[in-house]
Amino acid sequence: MLGCHNRNDDGAPAHAGVSRIRFRASLALLALMVLAGCGLESMTGRAMGTTYSVQSRCWSLPRAELAGVIERVDDLMTTYDPSSDVMRLNRGGVGEWIEVDPAVVEVLDMARAVSDFTAGAFDVTAGLVSARLGFGAMENDLGAYTRGSYRDIETRIEDNRAFARRTRHVMVDLSAIAKGYAVDRAVVVLEMACSSGLVELGGEVRAFGTGGERPWRVAIESIDPQAMTGTVYSLTNGALATSGHYRQRRSVTAGPDVTHIVDRDDRGDIGEFAQITVVARSAAVADALATALYAMRNDAEAFARSVGLPARFVPEGGGETRETPAFRSLLAHCEAEEPSPLWCRN
Repeated sequence: MLGCHNRNDDGAPAHAGVSRIRFRASLALLALMVLAGCGLESMTGRAMGTTYSVQSRCWSLPRAELAGVIERVDDLMTTYDPSSDVMRLNRGGVGEWIEVDPAVVEVLDMARAVSDFTAGAFDVTAGLVSARLGFGAMENDLGAYTRGSYRDIETRIEDNRAFARRTRHVMVDLSAIAKGYAVDRAVVVLEMACSSGLVELGGEVRAFGTGGERPWRVAIESIDPQAMTGTVYSLTNGALATSGHYRQRRSVTAGPDVTHIVDRDDRGDIGEFAQITVVARSAAVADALATALYAMRNDAEAFARSVGLPARFVPEGGGETRETPAFRSLLAHCEAEEPSPLWCRN
């Protein structure tokens, strides 16, 4: 395997092996490594403050279209550009309907579904508290915002136009779902041109088809900084996302270390798990559910097992990694369940 070469976006050979991704501190931590195969068309790029890579089997990789769809999601949903749709929504008046791209409404509606499913553990308005803890602040005047909840955001589609509004002065931050959504949109483009492919963006990954004679292989990065590789899993027609604090924590003047994903009580305290991984059909749903489980802290594993969610838990300070039965099946159960659970939907 290490002797193989793949063609990348500039035509130069790229050694197959493990690529380790580091992410911007303002985004939810999603540590993952992709194991490449031989004979693949590939490309790499930068977006959303991190890197992305695409591997596929097709006659002609649609490079411009792939880069364009990822950049489009970034342009719409970034909190670092005052002209983005999300920041225009944040600066609109309370109760004022703001016209946004339909993709923004799609993501807001998807986020609300995950929030309802997790009883508010996932909340796109929680970024305000995280920013006040010193993680990823994008506004100088954080005091202008109110801590509300995801229920303070409403959406509507009218005459093929999309609108969103805030019913309180909450701060909307889609960082914990937008990267996954960009991966999903890129996969849609890839599926129209290729027989199989894998898209990875800042640690979010989604695959379809196979990486050759066997499924795509994805390795979840170890929390041990001395480890050379992580645990390898096969992934076919699914997505994987990881959330955790082992590279996203900081010391405070008084009290224990805090992390960027706050719990239901708006605390950034370190919980039982250093890393939580979720498998789903959609990268956006996997992204949001991994964040939700981490926000649940010590209740995460019990919740995942109670609803049959495919999840993997790495305890803080080491210890035995635990996987739910659904995680071990890697979405095989999705074909048999009616109606389909949230994580089984594309």
